[in-house]
Amino acid sequence: MKQKQPKDLIGIQIRRQYFNIPIFIFLSVLLLAFETVTFVPLFESNFSFNKWLDDIFASVFTLSILIIPCVILSVLNRFFFGKIICVLNEEGIYYTDGLIKWDDILGIRYHITFLGRTHFQPACVDIACKKATIQIKSAPLYMLSVAKKYNPDINIKKDRMIWILVASVIVIPIIASAVV
Repeated sequence: MKQKQPKDLIGIQIRRQYFNIPIFIFLSVLLLAFETVTFVPLFESNFSFNKWLDDIFASVFTLSILIIPCVILSVLNRFFFGKIICVLNEEGIYYTDGLIKWDDILGIRYHITFLGRTHFQPACVDIACKKATIQIKSAPLYMLSVAKKYNPDINIKKDRMIWILVASVIVIPIIASAVV
């Protein structure tokens, strides 16, 4: 019997997201600009609210021109185009090698993208089943909320690296502003 193609299955199609990293980079640069414009004058004791407001407006306007096309393309990517990684429906999770039924799933763990010195690992989910652990690569984070919708009792864990990355994006510019 021939296996069905992911686009032919009924359910929520989880697609590979191509625009999340550029959006994250633009938001990180926006946060960096906000923190620099705020903390450098504060540490130098020459903070002016009107100048600060003008600088914030200019930063937000400039980066919004760059980020809005990526956000629009990301939304379109989620629903209309891009490689289908898996399909979730009432039966379970369909992926390239078959079906994982909801009854067989013990838990799902999300791993964030990792860029090492020698290799790049895309974001992935490890699905712990009763007999084995199955890894689905290039899975976006919103797959976890879709899985929770179909099976509320499922155990979901996120990688701590997400919080380390967010904390470093927030804290490093503040420390850099204090040093300058």
